[in-house]
Parts: sequence; C-alpha cells; structure tokens
Amino acid sequence: MTLPSPPFKAKAIWSWGGNNKEKDLGFIEGDIIEVSKTSSDGQWCYGVSLRSKLAGRFPTKFIQVLQIKESGSRKSLLELKESSSSKSLRLTPSASSSSLKLGSSVSVPTDVTNYDESPPPPPKHQYSTYNKLFTSSYTQRILDSSTLSTDTERSSYFGHSDFSATSAGSFMRHKEAKMHASMSDSDRQDLVSSMLEKGPNAKHPKFFRRFLGKKSVEPSLDDQIFSTSLDKLEELTIKETNTDDGLARTQTLTGRDRASRKSRVVQEEPDLILQPQKAISSLNVNEKLSYSSPSIIDETDLDHVDELVAELPDDRFIGPREIVKNRIVPKLPTALEQLKAIYVYLTTRFEIIETQEKLSAKVSPSEALFSDIIHRKRCTGHQLTWMFYIMASHLDLEMEIILGKFKKPLQLLDSNLVLNHTWISVLVEGEYRFIDVALGNHTNPINDELNLIEPLSLQQNSEFYFLTKPLDLLYTHVPLHADQQHIVPPLDPLVQMALPPLYSGFLHHKLSLYKFNHSLFRLTDLELIEFDLEVPKKTDVRAIVRSYDNDVQGEALVQIYMKRDKRLAKIKAAMPPRCSLGFICVYARSTSRPGADFSMVLSLPCSHKGKYKPIEWVKKNDNNAHLDFDLYIKQPQTFNLTHNSPYKFQVLSTNSTIKCNLISPSGTFHLLQYQNGAFELTKRLNEPGLWRLVVLNNDSWHVYAEWSCS
Repeated sequence: MTLPSPPFKAKAIWSWGGNNKEKDLGFIEGDIIEVSKTSSDGQWCYGVSLRSKLAGRFPTKFIQVLQIKESGSRKSLLELKESSSSKSLRLTPSASSSSLKLGSSVSVPTDVTNYDESPPPPPKHQYSTYNKLFTSSYTQRILDSSTLSTDTERSSYFGHSDFSATSAGSFMRHKEAKMHASMSDSDRQDLVSSMLEKGPNAKHPKFFRRFLGKKSVEPSLDDQIFSTSLDKLEELTIKETNTDDGLARTQTLTGRDRASRKSRVVQEEPDLILQPQKAISSLNVNEKLSYSSPSIIDETDLDHVDELVAELPDDRFIGPREIVKNRIVPKLPTALEQLKAIYVYLTTRFEIIETQEKLSAKVSPSEALFSDIIHRKRCTGHQLTWMFYIMASHLDLEMEIILGKFKKPLQLLDSNLVLNHTWISVLVEGEYRFIDVALGNHTNPINDELNLIEPLSLQQNSEFYFLTKPLDLLYTHVPLHADQQHIVPPLDPLVQMALPPLYSGFLHHKLSLYKFNHSLFRLTDLELIEFDLEVPKKTDVRAIVRSYDNDVQGEALVQIYMKRDKRLAKIKAAMPPRCSLGFICVYARSTSRPGADFSMVLSLPCSHKGKYKPIEWVKKNDNNAHLDFDLYIKQPQTFNLTHNSPYKFQVLSTNSTIKCNLISPSGTFHLLQYQNGAFELTKRLNEPGLWRLVVLNNDSWHVYAEWSCS
C-alpha cells in the first residue's frame, strides 16, 4: 500500500494488540489514527489513536488511509466533516474532551524509521457476509465481553418465537403444514369440536391444537362466579413479591432510565448523533422550481405504460437509444410516460448480478459493453443505471447520475462515506425526483435480504423507486455532495449518515419513528433493547435480533398499545447468546391481505457489553393481529414462571367489553377484572404446565398468549 506523506488519518481495518507495550500502539477495528511518521520501507507507522489518545507504532497492513477526492464545483463530505465542529448541527450534548494533537504533546521517537523486525501479517479469517476482517483476538474479546450461557432449544408453536428473517410467511405456512401432517385422526376430530370454538362447523388455525391441551367444556355462569370469588379471595391473601428477576428486567423504561442510558452513551461515544431525525423538520422540503404550483406527478395514471412495455419485442441486437426512439417515444407522448416505460423495461427485462466494479458518475461503459448487456440481458446495478441515463437522455430532460452510499440491510452505521451505489436525479414537471433503477429491479439480490418474495411486494418496491421524492430517500441514500440531496435546505451529511435506514416497506406501510434514540441500542449488562414505532391499523409487525455474522438470531417481543390517540408498537429484545454486535430487524405486513409475507422495513445495529443473561418472552399467538382489538401484556412478559409463586397478570386494553380469562393447565378459568384501563388478576400458580390467556372473539375463545410454569 502506498502511503501519502504524513500527517494523514487512517482507519484500523483489523484489531492489533501490539507486541511491545512500551513502543506499540494497540487498537481495535474501526479506530481512527492520526499518523505523524512512517518508516522508510513503509511497513511501520507511528501515530495517535483518537479513541484512546495513546501513541505508538503499528504495522501499515493493519490500517486503511482515509481520503475522499475533492471536487472543484461541489463541497465534499470530507470538507463538511472537517468543518462540522463549527458549522454542523449539534443535536445532542457531548462530553467535553481535550483533543490530542500531533506534534504538540506527543513525543515521536527518533528511531521510528529504523525498526529491524518485520511487522506481523494481517489475520486470515474473514467474515464474508459483511466484508469485515477480524483478528482472532478481537473475536475472542467479543465472545468474552458477555457471560456465556446455554441457549434454550425449545421450539414454540407460536410463530413469534420461530420467526424467520429470510421468508417469514413461507416459514409459517410450512410450519402449519408440518403440524397438520403430524396430527392423528383423533386429533383432527378433537380440533373441530375443541373448547375454543362453538358449533360443529367452526374452524380453527391448524397450529393451535398442540398448545391448547386436552378438550374442555366452557364453564357455566355459576362456575365462573365461584372461580372469580376464589380469585378475589386469593388476591387479598397473596403478598405481591418479585419472584423472578426477569419481571423487573422487562419493565418498560422510564424517562429517568432513558436519560441515564443517554448520558452513559454520550460519555462513551461523544461524536454519536443520538437523535438525527430531529434535524428533519417542516422547514425541509423537496426541491422544486416553483413551490406555488401543485404537483401532478403522483396524480398521473401510468398503469397503461406497464401493459405497453409488456408487449414490446425482445430486441437483443439494437442499441439502447434505438429502443427508445423506435419502440417507446412513438407510442407514448408525454415525458412521464416515456420515463416510466424505460424504467419498466429495465426493471423487468434485465437481471442484476453482483460483481466488484469501479463506480463513476462521469465515465460511462463502452458501447461494446452495452451491446453485450442488451444481448445477454444481465448486468450490474451500476451498469443498469447508466443504461437508464443513456436511454432517457433522448427525452431532453435535466438528469444527473448521483454517486453515493446506499445503507444496505445488516450494515453498520458510521460516518465513513463508502461509495457503493448510483442513482438518477431528474427534473420533471418542475420537480426534482429520484429514480433508482437498480433497487427497483425485481432480481436485485438485496430483495432477498429485505424478504421481498411475493410478486405484489416486488411490484410495490419497484414502484417506490420510480420518481421518488427526495425526502423519502433521505434515510437510505447518501450522496457524495450535499446539494444532490435535492432538499431545501439540505441536511448535514453527517446527520444523514446517522439516520436509521428506512426501506420501501416502511413508507409503504406508513410506519413512523417514535422518540427514536440511538442510545436505546447500546446495551450494558442486563439492559434490553426497547423502542417504539407508530403503526397504523391492519398492519402486523414482528422483529428479531441477528448476530453480526448472521450465525444466530434471537426473538423479540412486539406489542401494540395506544398512547394519546397513537397506535404504537413497543419492541423489546435482548442480544443473542455469545453476541456483542448485531442488528435488530423489524418486519411488517398488511393483515388486510391474506397470506401476505413480511418484508424488512428497518435494520438497526445494536451492541452489548458486560454481563449477559438470556430471556425468553411470553409466547403470543401468530393470529393475534387478525383480532378486532389490541392487547398489551404488561406483566408478566417472560415465558418461564415459577411454580407456587404469586404473579400479577396485567393486560392493557382500551376496550373494557372484552372477556379475558386465564386458563390453568387443568382447564380452570380465572376471570381477569377490568379496572383503570387494564385487565388484572393476581394468581398463585399452583399447577405446573402451560397457563394460557384467552379472550372471547366472535363468540369463540381465542388463545392470545401462554406461559410455562415449572
């Protein structure tokens, strides 16, 4: 690697502990180092770690020089980053820390260029999923940072705990089919006339039978009154005690808890922008030529364009310009229709392949390469973007290829602008809009990571990336130059890099962030991830936690509740076992469309250090989202409960007319009384086995959740 003349900044791409504590500088992957001197052979460097403020020598092969090419006409991200201390918007308080400058208080040894020993080779082990390299010592530190514990192998019949990130809907259907195949004839007979349904023609989800237990008879009114009286008497004699540390651990964070975690994270990561979304306000608008004229782009019906493109012949021996000139322009009169035709043609006729290539917004691929692409109908996303640019240039519209970063799923958020994507900005009907033909293509491998499998989901994703409003791409597309955001006024690029990535499904399902804060995802000891999303009705939300290397995943608890007329989904999760770095992935689907698959709407990095203890959440029924009401289990939220211990069952609901019961393993009903906005029952669990929460829905009992008592 050729090194520039010092001083310069570099980033550690591997962790290194050093061989000589007096001379060597140890660092971890991702540290930024200010290099002040290099050896004559270029194999050693000397510098200061901006994180630890320590100085020393280190091997050149363990770092990567940080540099961004400057532009004469535009202000680059590097320039903005260097001036951020005086000009950029500061959203969170930061701990005051003195910066250690090179050449002032650090004494550089005179023999830095005369090291006789050879530097150690970089580690060979590589995590190919994220193209990140780790030394074995760093991996061991990750494993050692949490107390190792044995993870449970229990398989639940609630899809909440076995939710798959690759194909959620398909997984549930296969699970039901497997359950159905394992049922005996007598089980199928019992299923029809089980206690939770009335009438011989009533139907029941196929996966219910296994956790419902033996068939029972609905208690009479006298039995219910007697059971309720016993429960009230027992409630008066039970002294409420905290029988499980997990109950206190799962309590919702208070304002003081959030402030304490925020204060700790600010001290640990003073440069972290905790709430970047607060920089976006009503003052930020999409760029237009005239703000007095109403927009007509979204009101224009372009469905007929898809039908026309489907009838175009498969031309493999003519150029891209000829396709537009001879096949598209003569049949479609307006620029909007022509743009849509080119977009549909490229997103449906070409296959995206992944390969390493140099991205450029100035130099286009050769004509020979375009001829080969049209013949083979296969190309990279960057080549497809250039194909759109060349074909649309025939329309005499103001267009530009934008070079920048796309925040891919399961990718860490940092302030480094890695140029990995290109998209198009176009001025049409007086508005600046974006077209991402690569992400809109149905065959893009990123669709698999987003769990976009169904044809309808793929079509909705493709429509999202055609003439997208700049504000809708702000969370995932970071251009190299701030003025290419086409937002007035533009957002600080460092703030934009810190925004959580919200993918097309997030906007399609009309989800919203609610009091988002990055500190909620930095865990210490027994802390849990906890955050909220605003969710409209008829939308089902699930979440899982995946390790950084994608080897393990853990379940998350998602519950719906109401707050000031807002329907919110509270998401709680712990990191998987033996995992210090991972991602919380949120998926959503519409319940108004039967059989719809979940698609990823959000992927956020999370970390953990210190003590670790696994947690198993209360098991909720997959079909709860189809109920006409929402319930929120406030306590207990853990699945495993202690035998012969008292517990207060508390279920929040805005509907007081619901009939809510707790069923013991022997089939005894215990009615939960409604008071102060919640159904409550204090009960000593004197029977081992599964305890179930059931609610009356459409004249039949519906199992809402279950706990295990042992």
